[in-house]
Parts: sequence; structure tokens; C-alpha cells
Amino acid sequence: GTVVGVAVDTILPKWLHLDPQAQKALMTAPVTSPVALQLAQVTGAPPALAATLAVLSGLIGALVLPRMLRLFGIAHPLARGIAYGAVTHGIGTARAREESELTGAASSIGMGLAALVVTLLVGILG
Repeated sequence: GTVVGVAVDTILPKWLHLDPQAQKALMTAPVTSPVALQLAQVTGAPPALAATLAVLSGLIGALVLPRMLRLFGIAHPLARGIAYGAVTHGIGTARAREESELTGAASSIGMGLAALVVTLLVGILG
């Protein structure tokens, strides 16, 4: 899911002919804002824009993801937790901890793994 997020956030802005600074900042949106700030230095994106897009990504994910997980019948705490962490960052991790301790722990792992994957991909693509 994280790889798809980076791919969409890299390809779609180019197709839409967005400003190059916005294109670079969107590459970092699938991670939590502190990581996005650091990756902005690698990509040359404006740090404030990168952090803002990361927060917006997490907020939108937090609104959409719970319904999507229910729609697809995903009920296992580990699967839900990894999804929350990878897609919705810290916001989702807080939400996951409300579901259960196991879901919250898995969300923390998902957030960390997403940060590693995005960092590697941005290093390659950026």
C-alpha cells in the first residue's frame, strides 16, 4: 500500500502538470510529518508544504480508512493496525490504540515500516 501511495503521489502530479515543488512535496506525503520534513531536504521540496501534505494525507486517511476496512471485512487487529499506521500515520495510530492494545502496537510498526519504505523510494526516485 505504501509503494502504491508513493507511486500515485509521484505520477499523478506529473500528469496534472503541477508545480515541480508540489510534485516533490507530494512524494513525501505517505509518511508522518517529521519524516516528510527530513525527506524534503533530499527532494528539494519546501519543508512546510511537505509537512502539510503529510498531515493532510493522514487526516484524509483517518476519515476514509475505517470505512474501507469495514467494507472489505478486515477485522484482524494486526491487519487493521498495520493499515492504520501505514496510511494514517500518528492520527491513525491514536485511533488504533482505541480499538485495542494489539491494534495500536501494530499501527506503530506499520507507521515505522511505511517511513522506511518511503525513505528508500524517495532516495531512489528523488
